[in-house]
Amino acid sequence: MELFVSASPDIKEELRRYCELYASAEQACKRWELTTLNGVLIPAINELRCAGHHMIRACLADDEQVALKEIRIGQEHAERAIHDTYDGIAIYYIEQSNQFLDEFKNIPISQVYPGFLENRRKFEDTKRALSRTPRTPKTETDISTKAKHIDALQEVYDNFENAREELNKLKRKDRIEARKFIITFIMSSLGLLVAILGAVRVWLKW
Repeated sequence: MELFVSASPDIKEELRRYCELYASAEQACKRWELTTLNGVLIPAINELRCAGHHMIRACLADDEQVALKEIRIGQEHAERAIHDTYDGIAIYYIEQSNQFLDEFKNIPISQVYPGFLENRRKFEDTKRALSRTPRTPKTETDISTKAKHIDALQEVYDNFENAREELNKLKRKDRIEARKFIITFIMSSLGLLVAILGAVRVWLKW
């Protein structure tokens, strides 16, 4: 710990970056919990645990180069925690959005949701852009880019969910209309059958 008090500019800069990455990872984990309501994301928590472990080792180091190495390893674990969490959130939004599209695939969505086609296009574009991002972000820019894609997926999902109530009304209306059609068809068929039987009966008497 005394090493950090009189640390070199390099050590202080790496410590600053470590703290920022760790804080970002914690925020990402919290976002996962609030978004999915599925509790903690175990792989990300494990990465944070490892990041903390290496920071403790850095604090106990007597040599600046050893401390620097431990800090940088801790940074890598914090970065992986962010990556794991963002991937989990992205998968959640993609699965939920795909479920929405499947649920209302037989409904003319644009009737009650004029921006549907644009939102769906944004959904597909964001998925493609996300697939092109580095598997493990290496820089703050990579992490920021991935975060923007997550924000875009959340916006798409929120827009879908905002239209759900009206789409459910349309879905119920379509079911009622379908039932009316079936009942009308059955009644018409029965009426036709009665008429045919009546005609046959008259023919037999004749």
